Amino acid sequence: MALGQFKDRIAELETELISGQRRFEEISKLKGNIENLTKSFRLGENKIYKVRAGDSLEKIAKFNKTTVEKIKKLMKLSKI
Repeated sequence: MALGQFKDRIAELETELISGQRRFEEISKLKGNIENLTKSFRLGENKIYKVRAGDSLEKIAKFNKTTVEKIKKLMKLSKI
């Protein structure tokens, strides 16, 4: 291969690398959005409660006028 062909190939690889980095950043953003969504969960048909630092099942149950056991059952939390 001539030097010009190597330069062209390097430029192609750099372009692919930049494209891959952009995709990775997009995936990272999506991951963050999914993590935020998983912190929210449904209580009943139309209620959504976003879990915050310092929350406990007892606090969430009291706020939503329900029981810890009902939340555990709804969220399939058998080990908490």
